[in-house]
Amino acid sequence: MENVAVATLPLHDGKAPSYLVERMKRMSSAIASIIVQEYGTKVLLERLADPLWFQALGSALGYDWHSSGVTTVLTGVLREVLSIDSHGVMVLGGKGGMMSLILDEVDVMADANIIRDSKASELKRASRLAARIDTSAVQAGYQLYHQAIFVDEKGNWTLVQQGMNSTDRTARRYHWIETSRFVNDPPESVIGLKKDAVLNMVDHESDGARRASLDLVREKTDRLMAVFESSKRTTLDAFTSQENKGFPRLPKEVEFPEKVNWKAVKSMYENPPTSYEELLLVPGAGPATIRALSLLAQLIYGEEPSWRDPIKFSFAVGGKDGVPYPVDRKVYDLAIRELEEVARQARLDDPDKRWMLRRLANLSSGKNW
Repeated sequence: MENVAVATLPLHDGKAPSYLVERMKRMSSAIASIIVQEYGTKVLLERLADPLWFQALGSALGYDWHSSGVTTVLTGVLREVLSIDSHGVMVLGGKGGMMSLILDEVDVMADANIIRDSKASELKRASRLAARIDTSAVQAGYQLYHQAIFVDEKGNWTLVQQGMNSTDRTARRYHWIETSRFVNDPPESVIGLKKDAVLNMVDHESDGARRASLDLVREKTDRLMAVFESSKRTTLDAFTSQENKGFPRLPKEVEFPEKVNWKAVKSMYENPPTSYEELLLVPGAGPATIRALSLLAQLIYGEEPSWRDPIKFSFAVGGKDGVPYPVDRKVYDLAIRELEEVARQARLDDPDKRWMLRRLANLSSGKNW
């Protein structure tokens, strides 16, 4: 699973109007058909894993250019229109309670022989790990409320999830594409508001802190609790002061977690994880536990974790909120008919197919044809 990018978006209330959603369905289905017919399902998954392309698609379909609703509405639309039969791709999960359906939906795909059992196990692990990494291993203050997996009939997949920060009312979107690398600098680009201090345990600079965390959970839990409580009673000035040479320096923004799930830490002591990915998947090992272990790794072993935020948008028919201009329904319907015609013509022989695709490209660039 490869973390391709992250997007930070302001939270917007309200629902997409029905006239817009119906048009979004028709246009997105036509676009997906063109891509799959021309390039295959894997390319469609690769594009959905690109946050810039995903954002542009939402904008091209007439939704807000920068709101959190791009993720949930666009994913919901794609879940309704994409299917293995029509596009070779389907969508699992979604917003809120739909997230909890992913594991069951993976089992349904395996039972129907759409994907192999080995791929089903991989998808389940990816779903759990992606959630743990973007809430616990990388701590920017966002709680996940949306996760969706796009899967083709060969088991290739892309995962898109989103978290909410109720304090500054922003949302951050995370894009993952199939890979075996979960930590140590997963390839990543980010859109959004950069924060000064974000605990980033998957950064390459956190390699020592990850190893130290694995070593720590092999220590008796009572000892770790004593060291942690002692550190909390000491003022942070003792650790951030330039004059104090006896302790590693911690960023001034660092806060010790109020509560740590020591039962989870004890379960790690009794059954030590062999990798940091396994550590993240231990039940109860949430953000506070991961943060506590990272701080103890620095205080005891001097292994400093990374505090670097992993942070790197197009309209065709207007936007729901009138930004940059109201949706022009006549233009939208014309664009839908053009795209649907291209999708139909794409089934013709190659010369005609290329001509139709060039026709669409010229139309989108404003050229005459």
